[in-house]
Amino acid sequence: MNRWQVRVGMRVLFGRTNGEKTLGTVIKCNPAKAVIETLEPRGSTKPGTSWHVPYSMLEAFDETEQTTNTELAKEVGRLVASHGKQAVQIALLAHG
Repeated sequence: MNRWQVRVGMRVLFGRTNGEKTLGTVIKCNPAKAVIETLEPRGSTKPGTSWHVPYSMLEAFDETEQTTNTELAKEVGRLVASHGKQAVQIALLAHG
């Protein structure tokens, strides 16, 4: 994204292209970076932590198409509880 596409209050995903993506809300737009407040944990940080993120590392969050890391982790937890860890691992390997 570029600076002119980002607005305060907008939900975004941020992170490296092939790395972990984190959901957050834009709380301030500076000339080079946006200040993002996380809505989910990222690494060892808790939700609500502020990050200064370059605009090039932001993606618009489409709530109808995206699944957050937290939602994905909850779903995997439910699958493991109902089918067992080994069954989930085999299913993940089969679907690559």
